[in-house]
Parts: sequence; C-alpha cells; structure tokens
Amino acid sequence: MTGGAFQRLFEASRGRYVAEQLRSIQRAGERRPLKYFNIKNEHLGQFSPSNLTGTEYPQPKDFHRKLCDLIRNAEQRVKFASLYVGTGTGNNSEKELELLDALESFSSKEGCEIRVVMDSSRALRPVSLFQSEGKTSSAIELHRRLQKKKKAAPKKIIKLASCCDGTGRNGVYLFDVVREPLKSILPSPLDEVAGVFHVKAYIVDDKLILSGANLSEEYFSDRQDRYVILENGAGGLVDFYSDLIDVLCAASNKFDGPTSSSGKRWDTSNDSERKSRLVSSLTYLFDGSKDPEISHLDEDISALAVPTFQFPPRFFSSNQANKLPFLSDVETTRNLLETFLEEYPRGSLYLSSAYLNPTRFLLPTLSRFGSNQEGGGGSFLLTAGTKSHGFSRKPGQGNGSSKRDWVPRVFEQYYQTISNELHSGGILLYQRENWTFHAKGVWLCGGNKENSSLPTIPNEFDIVAGIVGSGNFGERSEKRDVESNCIFLLNNSGQSGNKLQKQLKHEWNEMCPYVEPYKPSQDSSQNMFRWAHIPLLKQFF
Repeated sequence: MTGGAFQRLFEASRGRYVAEQLRSIQRAGERRPLKYFNIKNEHLGQFSPSNLTGTEYPQPKDFHRKLCDLIRNAEQRVKFASLYVGTGTGNNSEKELELLDALESFSSKEGCEIRVVMDSSRALRPVSLFQSEGKTSSAIELHRRLQKKKKAAPKKIIKLASCCDGTGRNGVYLFDVVREPLKSILPSPLDEVAGVFHVKAYIVDDKLILSGANLSEEYFSDRQDRYVILENGAGGLVDFYSDLIDVLCAASNKFDGPTSSSGKRWDTSNDSERKSRLVSSLTYLFDGSKDPEISHLDEDISALAVPTFQFPPRFFSSNQANKLPFLSDVETTRNLLETFLEEYPRGSLYLSSAYLNPTRFLLPTLSRFGSNQEGGGGSFLLTAGTKSHGFSRKPGQGNGSSKRDWVPRVFEQYYQTISNELHSGGILLYQRENWTFHAKGVWLCGGNKENSSLPTIPNEFDIVAGIVGSGNFGERSEKRDVESNCIFLLNNSGQSGNKLQKQLKHEWNEMCPYVEPYKPSQDSSQNMFRWAHIPLLKQFF
C-alpha cells in the first residue's frame, strides 16, 4: 500500500486526518499527532530459529521459551508491563517457575535495570500455596525474587516530564486504576471487575514483544494469543516502550513487600498531583508534532508503527484534565476503520477479541463493511466459543456448576445482537478442545474478497494495516481498563517480501481451522440474560 490511500490511513492513525463519517464529532488538528516509528524487515524477530519465512505461527510454549531465553541472555534491561505474573506456587507451574528463576538470575547482575509494572488489584489477589497452608500473591513472589540481588542498579533519571520522584528504580510497581474509596470497599477479586491495568509489553535489551498474553502457566501452555517480536531497537520503538514503562512505574506504587501496604490501601494524598504528572509525561512521550513528514517510503521500510494509549473515562477526577492531548486508542481505531472504508469500499475487516462486545460507537462502523452495493468485503469477527471461553470450565475443574458458567452465555446474547447488524462476513467462534481463546487484534485487507463466506485471508499483500496489543475493542476496554495497542501500516512498495505482512496473514489463518460460524441459539433460557444489554452493565464485559 503506497500513495494517497497509505498517506490518509497513516494520517488517520496519528489523528491528523479525520474520516468524513466522524467529522461532526472530531476535527483534524484539534489534538497533537501521535508519534510514529519506521519498521524494517530486519526489525521483525522470530520465535523459532527454523521459522525464517515467518510462516509458522508462534504457540504459547514458543512465547515462554523465547522470553526465558532472552532474559537469561540479557545484558542491560528487563522491563515488563502486564496484568500480572504467575506466582509459581501452584500445582503444575513449572513454566512460571522457569520465568521467575530467569528474572531472579538477571536481577543479580550489577548495574542491571529490571522493572515490572502490574495491576494493583490483580497483583495483590491472594493465591493459595500448593500443598501448604497460607496465601501469597503475584506481587509478593515477584518482589521476593527480585530482592535476591548482589547490588542495586544506579537510579536512572527518566528523560521525560517529571513524574513522582523522577527516578527509575528497580523493583515491582503496582498501578491503581480503581479510585478510592471504591478500591478499599470492594473485596478481591471483585475490585478487578471495576477496572484493571491491562497493558502488555515485554522488553529485554533491544527487543520488544507485543502481545495480549499475561505471564502465567496457562498463557505459556494452552491459551491462544498473539505475539510480535521486534528487535534491533525497532527504529526507536523499543526505547519508546521502555520509556512508557518508566512513566507508568513512576505513576504507580512501588511494592516493597507484604508490609509495604496495609491490605489494598496506599497513600493517596498526592493522587491528583501524581496523575497530573502522568498526563504531562505521556503527552511528552506520545507527541509526534516534531516527527518528520512522510512523502515517500523507502523500499526497506516494511511498516510504520503508531503506538496508542487509553485511560478509562473516570480515571481522572472531575477537577482534572480528563483527556490527553492526543487521540485515545478507541478514537484512533475507529478513525482508522472509517478512513479505511473511504479508501477501500470493498475491503474487509478481520477482528479478533477474547470478549466480543463492541461499543455502540464501534458497532455501526463494523456494520458498514460489506454494505457497498457493488458487493465484496465484510466484517469477520473472531471470538471465543463456549468451549474455549475464558470463563468456561477447564479440564480438571469437575463437572458441577461453576460461579462463572453464566458469563459465556451473556456473551452469546451480545453475539446475536452483533450478528443482526452485520451485512457480510459474520461472527466466528474459536472452539478448540482444552484450549482458551485470548487473541485480540485487527487485520485490514484492501483486496476484493471474492468469497465473503470464507474466513481466511487469501493474500498477504492485501493486508494494509494491522493492530496488535492489549485491547479487546469492547465496552470494558473503553470504559474500565487501561489499554495500549500498536497500529502497523504496511508498505507494499518494497521489492522483497514484507515479513510482517506474512506473519499477520499466517497468524489469522492458523486460527481458522478451529473456528465455526456463529449460529443464534434457539434456547429460550437465553432470555434470562437480556439484562446484560443494559448500557451500564455492558461496561463490565
């Protein structure tokens, strides 16, 4: 993709172009443009030495092995952002233990940088100890491992607008999304329902893994996700995410062991100032106002990467500036999709979400794919079927009823509503025995899809843009959680094959053997879940 279409999609992803469909609510130039980065073929890494063509889709075990290998061979820095890290204390948690061992070993290196930021509520959730009494948590176990080091790294001054103490200190950081007094009132794990820190980015030296996966046993074994590894600095993108993690750590509470917080309570006396500095730092980091203009792409550039960010609307109090001066992830995604429809009226959207529940603003955009009178295109929405749903009963959990069994049935209610709005394409359910579906992302294909009933992507060169990251493109991602995605705009002008295009095609197509078309249920008992369509309640799914 080059020329005018590429330019408009690129400007739309940064907020400098606004799709005609959105101009009544948004104007070009109102916000600062997002920063972008040049990605070359040499920046795209592999999870397996044998996967030189990019045609093998990495599995959870590959993600785990690669991450552990990178940490063991790390020389300078390890920085992670995740919902949580597995404790290694459960039954059959060998892969968690291997990861923790690698982190502990690296933390003993003199002068190393090691920082992990997680959601406060999830990281402090009590976890039972296998074959012994007592409880632990993700924060406690990770902190215990990182304290076994020879010498602390020197403090690193963050080269950004000052945030909290302005220093980057090694250790475990817990990010609070839910505000007081609600956080102290809600018991664990109910506090996580109100909102979580959901960002996923894993940095080791000059390498970055973008994924939707957390760092626990199921994500290393049988939880289907996506993984893109970028290396050799990725044109500055790795340092960008490193700085982002530093900023998020500085806006978090440093966890110094079980006695560093009284339960879930932290000192919130400087909360307003902390968030104001967070906004300043994120503004400095994401602002692409001084980035060079793009008039022509060199053949060796395979993609332009545009990172995005999202706070829930109520993260800031009413007396604080509740908007960052650039488009949020939700706004950017919708603007990109609407601009794509302008440029490719017969194009197709492939969207993956672990929990498909598009907002009332996004659903009309999804429904416009395939509505062209000339035909072609459509919306192919891949999500978890009952067999592979994150809230379904897993093997070994018994045959009785579960407190969570009703959740997949709520999503079936949503599927029926969504299906009725789509003109072409449809909902695809991932049904894989003993596996859980957790992949999320977007693939935009500009070629005319001759058979709109087939869910596969026929030609890699049709892929003009893709989105990788933590967001599920739903009500919860917009209203409750902190999210970050990365948009990749693909360049088709190069003479050599575009490795990222190949990977994007194969990762979608490799999931297709496990999908089946959604068919509305005739079960009258589904009516008991109609309450799930109440707008306020939809925010929690």
